[in-house]
Amino acid sequence: MSFWTLLSLLLTVTWLLLAGSWQLAHSWRWMQLNADTARRLGPPPRVLWALTAAVGAWGVLLFVLLARAWRTTPALGLDRWAADLARSAWSPEAKAWMLPVTHLGDPVTLWALAAGVALVVWLRGERHLAMAWLLTLAGNAAWNPALKLVFQRLRPEPDVSGLLATGYSFPSGHSSGAMVTYGMLAYLAFRMLPWRWHLGVMLLSASLIVLIGASRVFLQAHFASDVLAGFALGGAWLSVCIAWCSTRVARPV
Repeated sequence: MSFWTLLSLLLTVTWLLLAGSWQLAHSWRWMQLNADTARRLGPPPRVLWALTAAVGAWGVLLFVLLARAWRTTPALGLDRWAADLARSAWSPEAKAWMLPVTHLGDPVTLWALAAGVALVVWLRGERHLAMAWLLTLAGNAAWNPALKLVFQRLRPEPDVSGLLATGYSFPSGHSSGAMVTYGMLAYLAFRMLPWRWHLGVMLLSASLIVLIGASRVFLQAHFASDVLAGFALGGAWLSVCIAWCSTRVARPV
């Protein structure tokens, strides 16, 4: 299997899971009782918090398993396999395509996006949502560097890419940042954009998250386990923030 085949499969599976989940969610009885209200407000708080607990628990569990395993043979096997796939797919043309993708997860890019989106949401009168958006991103920006200092994992040797990434490797800040930022951006779109845009925005956000994570492995800036750990903990944090926003932040009329 090539790196590009694996990436295509990951994107396809992600799209199918999201589309299937979307269809299942909107076939629930609560959606049909009062379709307009349900579509605007989302699932009942009990359902939402149950889903959040499930997603959060799986995310934290996966992170803990990866944190315990990255020094051992299984984790190294996964990392070595992914790195070998990336090396076999290496080319200057692929690097030229992957660099702009990875820059979508750069801290400068994410904070510029954070400021711009916050301004737009604030000007539209959704001040609580604007603050929730900024606090969600700030939380991720705080815990990720702290965890890097705890684990102090060295980055891969960039023997092919020549990319000089600084700092420690575990977990991937680009991956957690992409998960939290683009996932929360999709949530804001659900709250503020017309209904017909929702599924497309969700698929686009998920695609960006997967591609940014894959770019970190391809460019030898991170091990695969770093990326998975970033996704896991970022997803757990995102689920909690979305649940809090949906139950505590004033909803649009």
